Amino acid sequence: MLNAIVSFSVRHRLAVLCAALAAAGWGAIALKALPVDAFPDVTNVQVEIVATAQGKSPFEIEKFIAYPLENALRGIPGL
Repeated sequence: MLNAIVSFSVRHRLAVLCAALAAAGWGAIALKALPVDAFPDVTNVQVEIVATAQGKSPFEIEKFIAYPLENALRGIPGL
């Protein structure tokens, strides 16, 4: 099998050279179009809620308003 490939390549040098140049050109074009993200975003999804309520302490606002709201919004698609 390898002998057949080598003998074909030797007999058809121009076709093999053109195919190699076409593959190299295609690879160069693909390399330019390749999106490279050197530093991917690996942080978790976060939701920040700013809430105010008259007559409640910051602890009560966090416990009864902000935290349940953050949990409910955490699963929104596309967030």
